[in-house]
Amino acid sequence: MKAKETKFINLRATHPSLLLLYFLSAVVFATLSLNPAYLLVSFAAALLFNVYLQGAGKTLHSVRYFIPMLLLIVAANALFSGNGLTVLFYLGNRPVTWESIVYGFFAGLMLITILLWFRAYQDVATSDQLLTVGGDRFPVTTLMLGMVMRYVPDTVNHGQTVNMNQKALLGEEKLPRKEKISFFVRMSSVLMSWSMENALETSIAMRAKGYPSALRKTYKRDRFSSFDAAGIAFLLVMGTIQIAGFISGAHSFLYYPYLMLPANVPPLYWRILLLILYALYLLFPFYLELSEIRARQKIRQAEEQFSGRQYFGLLLDSTNETYHTKERQDAYMNHSNNKQTQAPLRVSDVKQYQNDNFTSDLSKIDQRGQETKARRTSNLKDSRQTERPDKYSRQPERYAEPKHCDPLAAAELKDVSFSYPDTETKALNSLSLRLERGSLTLLTGASGSGKTTLLYLLSPALTPAGEISGERIIYGEADTIYQDTERAMQIGFVQQNPDNQIILDSVWHELAFGLENQGLSNKEIERRLAETSTFFGISDWMDRKVTELSGGEKQILNLASSLVMQPDLLLLDEPMAQLDPISRKRFLSMLGRVHDETGTTIVISEHIIDDILPHADRVLMLHEGFVSFDGTSNEYVAHLVATDADFKVSLPLSARMAAAYSKRAAANTAPQLNAGTALPLPVRDGSQFLLAKKDLIQA
Repeated sequence: MKAKETKFINLRATHPSLLLLYFLSAVVFATLSLNPAYLLVSFAAALLFNVYLQGAGKTLHSVRYFIPMLLLIVAANALFSGNGLTVLFYLGNRPVTWESIVYGFFAGLMLITILLWFRAYQDVATSDQLLTVGGDRFPVTTLMLGMVMRYVPDTVNHGQTVNMNQKALLGEEKLPRKEKISFFVRMSSVLMSWSMENALETSIAMRAKGYPSALRKTYKRDRFSSFDAAGIAFLLVMGTIQIAGFISGAHSFLYYPYLMLPANVPPLYWRILLLILYALYLLFPFYLELSEIRARQKIRQAEEQFSGRQYFGLLLDSTNETYHTKERQDAYMNHSNNKQTQAPLRVSDVKQYQNDNFTSDLSKIDQRGQETKARRTSNLKDSRQTERPDKYSRQPERYAEPKHCDPLAAAELKDVSFSYPDTETKALNSLSLRLERGSLTLLTGASGSGKTTLLYLLSPALTPAGEISGERIIYGEADTIYQDTERAMQIGFVQQNPDNQIILDSVWHELAFGLENQGLSNKEIERRLAETSTFFGISDWMDRKVTELSGGEKQILNLASSLVMQPDLLLLDEPMAQLDPISRKRFLSMLGRVHDETGTTIVISEHIIDDILPHADRVLMLHEGFVSFDGTSNEYVAHLVATDADFKVSLPLSARMAAAYSKRAAANTAPQLNAGTALPLPVRDGSQFLLAKKDLIQA
């Protein structure tokens, strides 16, 4: 945890509405009041907040850049405003007055104060917290802002990449102004085209996750507590007092023609009281920080007091354990008083004595503890159903069971053909296949063979525009049923570009997007997020921005955001195409765990198949819209070797070595591989094969 994240922990933990109310009111009051006393108090509070949060050195280093802006405002107001009667000197025929300089100084100070408040808010709050405030009332606007926060940094980074490439090609010499403007216009055009192309893939990802959905609810990660209500009440009371001060004129101050207070200003004691209350109002975060410091001191004192003991009594489990230990001691004493036996003298005798005489008593105590725990659990469930029966009983079903379907079939295509608009060539031509439930099917073939089109057709909600014929059956039901977004979420889809399919700007919000479309409750979403993040080992990513993730981490996030919706069918379109070898191995390991532990039906298309081939139950090879091969992994390897196809280069190295041995053996009249012998796919099998054929290879 960063040093600054350990400060204002209570403030960070408050509800976003409380944070927004405090900082928004601080900015509004700083903007409306040009009274020097109030501006100085607001500037001091904002500066103190930033110094405590980031340190004096870093804050003063940032404030140093504000000084030229302040001087510029002072100079501009003094030169262009001739108001005021206290003339200091003349610049030509234009007087420079003391009042205009003072007014410019405090106007610049107001701007610096506002910037400091915004900087403090940026450090203690996140964009997700801001979006939470308007999530229910303005769901579309909230989602749009979340996507903007995702795409603006991404576009800026892409623009910097384009600029660096241009400098690498053309050099870094300074261009004339006209050429520089022309360059930035061209770069803007490139960025616009890039954004529009990526938006198409993002829209596919959104549809695959069920957007738009009539069931959509905004997941509220932050809970509104009585502590937040008390804080908002305090801020509202203090804010109301300051508004009363504005109405009464306590904040008024005149800069022209002289620096003076208005004639109808309230009494001095009222103005001083309002100024003190204003300072106390702005120091609200430090009250929370003091309470946090006192809480830490109490914890340290408790740790020192109970130091060296096994049971601290601070945790519920430890307290219960201490209670059960006391019961065991009482049982031991009662048994000793009721039963006269000879006292054991040796350690072994003590153990035997306890085992013989107290096992039944202790087992009764343990049994009572288990019964109590079961009774509490039952009461908790009953109370939940009694308080809000609809909350726990009305949950969206995972999927509706088909009435007439083969329980072993996940999807079936019967004589399906598809062609894109304005083209005569069919992307898929009279294709018929059947995918078994729980299987992992690998799609291979050259570019343009129809792999991506086939994946789109397996998800009716993602089917592109074009002419389609034939019959599609998904889990025993017609494809039209799965065109509905609510049913489309039962089919997960992961594309090859890790960046374009990420929708929002933070990891936890990206994971929750599909669950929000399912209309799940906050508790159910939290449970799903916890399960998925633990399964994928990404629990420490939850508060990170997606821009901080590597390409491999983003693709794992895409896989997790699809599987968090618990789909029955998972489609992957070359998901490892842009990953480095290490990221490929990690992604493939995660995919293998998903297949082995959840039984999800997986269909994946890949060009580089050496690492995925050993995991595949079935391989489909497409060629110009037809299925040119359909069989197991070993049969596919044998098929490529026998036909000497160009795609043989994609086979694992161990299989190619075994095939080369077979050709060499045939040339030397040595024993060849039998037709039914499976070529080795993993490296381990290849090593065993070479060891077994060592003598023949050396000969």
